[in-house]
Amino acid sequence: MKVMTKTEMKKMETKLVLELLTNKFNVENIDDEGFGSFTFNVGDLQFQLDRRDYCVSGFDSIPLANGGFGFPQETIDRNIQSIRLENQMQSAIEELFSTPIK
Repeated sequence: MKVMTKTEMKKMETKLVLELLTNKFNVENIDDEGFGSFTFNVGDLQFQLDRRDYCVSGFDSIPLANGGFGFPQETIDRNIQSIRLENQMQSAIEELFSTPIK
C-alpha cells in the first residue's frame, strides 16, 4: 500500500469536494483561480471555494446594509438564496469530512 504525500492527499480531498458540490448542488463553470480558490456557479449565483479549508462563500451572501431596507426585492431574494446555498454547501462539505472512510 502506497502512502500518500500531503500534496496528493490535498488533491484527492479537493477532487472529492468538487465532485460533491457538482453532484449535489449542480455546480457549473468551475474555474481554478490559481490563488488558492475556485469560483463556480449554481444557476445564476456565483460562489468561491477556498482551497485551504474548503470554505464556501457566495458573492451575493454579504449582509445587506440596514437589513435590506431600501434594496429591491430581487436583491433581497438573491441574498437570501445565496446565504441558504452557501450554508447547505458548507454543511455538506463538513459532513463529507466527518464521515469515516470505509
